[in-house]
Amino acid sequence: MFGKKLNKKQEPTYSQWGLPHNGSRVYTSNSAAKNWFRRIIRNESNVVRRPQFQYAVAGTAEQGGRYRRVRNICMLLVLCVVCCYGGWRFLVFVNYHFQNYLAAVRILPVEHLYIKGNSLVTDREINRAAQIVEHKTGMLSIRVSRLKHRLEAIPWVRRVQIEKNWPGSVVINVEEENPLALLIGEENGQQKISYIDAHRHTFSIEHSRGQLDFPVLTGLCTISDKKAREKALSDGLRFLRKVKGNNPYLPLQSLSEIHFTAAGEMIVYLVDTPFPVFLGKGNIVEKYNRLVGVLKPLYKSRYGKKLIETVSYIQMEYLEDKILIGSSKKG
Repeated sequence: MFGKKLNKKQEPTYSQWGLPHNGSRVYTSNSAAKNWFRRIIRNESNVVRRPQFQYAVAGTAEQGGRYRRVRNICMLLVLCVVCCYGGWRFLVFVNYHFQNYLAAVRILPVEHLYIKGNSLVTDREINRAAQIVEHKTGMLSIRVSRLKHRLEAIPWVRRVQIEKNWPGSVVINVEEENPLALLIGEENGQQKISYIDAHRHTFSIEHSRGQLDFPVLTGLCTISDKKAREKALSDGLRFLRKVKGNNPYLPLQSLSEIHFTAAGEMIVYLVDTPFPVFLGKGNIVEKYNRLVGVLKPLYKSRYGKKLIETVSYIQMEYLEDKILIGSSKKG
């Protein structure tokens, strides 16, 4: 009986061999194709084995079956992961070569390339980085993400927007950096000069393009407390944004330096006057308006001489709602 194939009606169970019975059937080779996946998950054998080769103890048989079931499930999971990874790699491979094919065949060439918004950065620099040649580069070969990354790597280019207008034009909108001042700080024990804009974005002065006529922010590195340093920087940038309005009595060109003391107090120096303006801390907008109101009469002439030439300092925090103007001459 052990060497013969069993019919469906003669399929034995474990109980026929005197083995522990857990309710599962013993499948023969006749049902292998039909129940293959179920046997893999349940770990049921497809042939009848001799009793002496079976597990003799019920506990050992159950543990062995559980182990094989877990093993088979793990193998299926590993097989699924390998298939998914292989499929992903295949798609990447196909996409790469497909993009190269599109670039080679030059389908729908670029007829017009428009560059807008640039003043400091030349069209030639943008063309060199974009690598787009009119009547030769195909529209389908242009990858917007890669092109954007290359263009934004150009010094003084802050942001780029690219539009593909089918069937044959590309528009590149350039937003350049707009610094407010030069920031002097320290890095690794050495002095570092960089540009800073209204959003606290700093960038290197290495490619200055001759743009150095900006107010200078100094003394921030002497403020030890981080929060106080951030507050002082915010006050300085807020004051610069107000000055950028170019009031005739306090234009941006007249501002030379904004210095911060170790206590975080702000001192302003003008270009045409050597005296300091002590602004202190906080209420920057209000102090700016009051400073403009003070400078207006000082720029008036008296006896052929401007009154501002006799000023030695201006203290904006002398008393509440009081401004102290020091004079180098009596009267």
